[in-house]
Amino acid sequence: MRHPARLFAAAVITAMMAIAVVALVADLVRSHPHRHHVAEPAGTQFAQRSIPGLAGAGTTTVAPTANDVAAHPADAAESPAAGSSAAGVPGTPTGQASSGATHPASGPTSPAGSASAAAERGSSAPKARKVLPTHRQLVAAAVRQGKLPGEVTRSHYLRQLTGGPGDAVAMRALGRRDAQQNTGRQQHIVLLDIGGQLRNGVLLSTTPRYITYSALSRAVIAYVQGYHSAQHKGAPVTVAIGTNNDLQTSAWTGRVWARQVVQPVHRVARHYAGITVAGATDIEPGFRVGPGGSRAWVSGFLHATKASLIFNGSADGCSPVQPGSRCAHGWTARDLAWVAGAASPRRISALPQVYNYTMADQWAMISLTARHDGNGALHFHGPLTENAACRGEKNCPTMGSLAAWQALRNSLSLLGPVSLPARTDLDVH
Repeated sequence: MRHPARLFAAAVITAMMAIAVVALVADLVRSHPHRHHVAEPAGTQFAQRSIPGLAGAGTTTVAPTANDVAAHPADAAESPAAGSSAAGVPGTPTGQASSGATHPASGPTSPAGSASAAAERGSSAPKARKVLPTHRQLVAAAVRQGKLPGEVTRSHYLRQLTGGPGDAVAMRALGRRDAQQNTGRQQHIVLLDIGGQLRNGVLLSTTPRYITYSALSRAVIAYVQGYHSAQHKGAPVTVAIGTNNDLQTSAWTGRVWARQVVQPVHRVARHYAGITVAGATDIEPGFRVGPGGSRAWVSGFLHATKASLIFNGSADGCSPVQPGSRCAHGWTARDLAWVAGAASPRRISALPQVYNYTMADQWAMISLTARHDGNGALHFHGPLTENAACRGEKNCPTMGSLAAWQALRNSLSLLGPVSLPARTDLDVH
């Protein structure tokens, strides 16, 4: 029979060995990955840490368009498209985000989600490459936004109208010609400058020719029909039918212009996609009718139609350095600000005559006058010049269209951001 002390010692040794074995097995189990668990790659964790707030938002990286980048090519280097590999996420490392990739949700990753993510990462499908806009696309976007000058478009003094059937033939051909020149790369405005109003018609500017309102509307309808027949797809146009404040100018003649000239043309043009018809007025302090009658004409026009109105006048005698100034013949900068936009900021826009640098400065001060009166700055399309109408005459008071665009932009830029998406030059037809 064995000694009890020896038996006790043997039992203790056996128990200690069993405990050691159990501990060893436990260590081995802990050190081996579970067969149902897939470790999350370090790249996913880094993405979650580097873009806080986007995790789980379902954000998709989309290739930038021309409108998403800086308007001027010189600004492209500072734009998100050029300065970051992930558009809209500054500071993202190169290759981190790809088109169509969704940021992983923050927090613990479920086994099913981890397995799916691992399967996607293991696929051999190539990643989509972001296509950045070209220099030409950047320039085109800048032109559309009015940050760079586009092509000069043609507008017309209509002085050959007779009221007879030949007007329709000539105007339809003119419309076709103008449509062919509209490429859609910029805002396109055609000003048809007619003349001063009388009771039953219009006296064509600088001529003794008279045409009735009905004959005028028929001629402009023919122009619109010709324009539509040759219009390029994606090349809209605004056709502005213009009078002035040199003859009968009152609330009544404003209503007549709206109802008997603009509205008949509008009823035809509304069936043509991409053609907008507007009224226009060449209001100048140097013409016969003063601020009272001119204000009344604008009010009468606006109340008689829903069409827009384009102001294409001048600022004779106004200060080029001081807002709120007095101008020529009893006009003030406040009067001109009112008829050029403040009367209805949503419907009136300005295409002012810019024949020299002083005229550009005058319009900056008139716009500032409107802003001081609480109406906001005037809305400008761009400058109006008449180089083609001058036909190279040395004494003709105009300047080059590009120089006029730059002069107006420089003057207006002193007041804030500037957009001048159009410039047009008058000829005689």
